[in-house]
Amino acid sequence: MPRWIMHVDMDAFFAAIEQRDHAEYRNKPVIVGGSSAKRGVVSTASYEARKYGVHSAMAMAEAEKKCPDGIFLAVDMAKYHRESQKIMEIFSRFTPAVEQVSVDEAFLDISGTERLFGMPEEIGCKIKAAIKTELDLTASVGIANSKFIAKIASELNKPDGLTYLPDEKIPDMLWPLPIKNMFGVGNRTAEKMKDCGISTIGQLAKCDRAFMERIFGKNGAQMHDLANGIDPRPVETVHQAKSSGREITFAEDITDREILADTLSILAEDVAHTLRRYNLKCHGVSLKFRYADLRRASRAMQLAEYTSNYHDIYGALMQLLAKYYHGEPVRLIGLAATHLKENPSLAQSMFDDDNRLKREKLDRTQDLLTARFGKDALKRARHINTKKADKEL
Repeated sequence: MPRWIMHVDMDAFFAAIEQRDHAEYRNKPVIVGGSSAKRGVVSTASYEARKYGVHSAMAMAEAEKKCPDGIFLAVDMAKYHRESQKIMEIFSRFTPAVEQVSVDEAFLDISGTERLFGMPEEIGCKIKAAIKTELDLTASVGIANSKFIAKIASELNKPDGLTYLPDEKIPDMLWPLPIKNMFGVGNRTAEKMKDCGISTIGQLAKCDRAFMERIFGKNGAQMHDLANGIDPRPVETVHQAKSSGREITFAEDITDREILADTLSILAEDVAHTLRRYNLKCHGVSLKFRYADLRRASRAMQLAEYTSNYHDIYGALMQLLAKYYHGEPVRLIGLAATHLKENPSLAQSMFDDDNRLKREKLDRTQDLLTARFGKDALKRARHINTKKADKEL
């Protein structure tokens, strides 16, 4: 049976939701992110804002300079999660094998569903149509025999695109792309590859694998495999996974600790909400970096108790950041909630029991309030754009 993996990526998700819900924002540059006063970063920029050079992971202060007349909004993660749940429900109608990568993207294993829903391209069209009809949002879809190729395919015809990339089309459609189209290849790595005579994915695919491993280490060998469409990773559902994580790749190298902290705050909120949605708790947290020179580092710590609380997760991340980050240029930062359990039976803490019960009750109350009343019910103080939020929201 042929293997078909679909990657669905919502188009400018946060900004698109705001434009859908506010007629006055439509066809205008909308920028969603952290506070410029706290050196936050752009989470999502609408396609109108991207014409000004604004993009995700850009410092909010720079975005304001590039697009001074933009509509700047604070992140409303609870609202975006509600829409995300509706999207995941649509996916589940077509296959149970759904791996939610983040609030706005997922991998689907649609292998063997042809008799029910048609060929891969038909399934992609049906999913896109359901999202548009039911939620008035657009998505871009990539379909291939591996997760890596499917993800690249979903980027080729944004927004509102669908790209089907079977193995026989890889040389024609994938290999001519610039090497920077490979996820994880930043400016420094691209320059180093250029020095080796590699400027396209095809040149990488055709070069000697041992040479890549010798020059770039294990990452080089892995990149060579991916360029050749070799990626056996399965689609993992949340309950199959041993961890739940989120990460973000910056458009430029970041050394500002406040920007890193603000980014981790948004990612931690997302992970905590996902854990609660699936009735999971974690007993560990890991923080990972990928530096400008492609070096990777990961640091982890065990938590005192199982938790799905934002403050517990974010507090652990801040401890790891303070201890292990020493100012190196960061291209990617991410986190993972590890050692997951469903409905764990927790031993009562002798000293912190009352506080923990209060925090868990607060989490449940927050989820209920935001589900019922939306973004104005509650906000993390760290996520409020103090400069423009009051005027815009």
